[in-house]
Amino acid sequence: WHHSTILMLAWLSFELADPLWARMFVLNTFVHTIMYFYYALKALKINVPKRIAMVVTTLQLLQMATL
Repeated sequence: WHHSTILMLAWLSFELADPLWARMFVLNTFVHTIMYFYYALKALKINVPKRIAMVVTTLQLLQMATL
């Protein structure tokens, strides 16, 4: 659900040139880049400190609170 709605909102933001939605798109991309990098490290069995996991979770929650 999240990814499909973000895709539609990103498309609309570029169509309407709405700076608010453009900022949301950038925020979403930023959070997902960090999140997937973290997941990649975990998949490679690289030890990642718990503190980093908490940062990823906090960023996700903050992102959802701003949408």
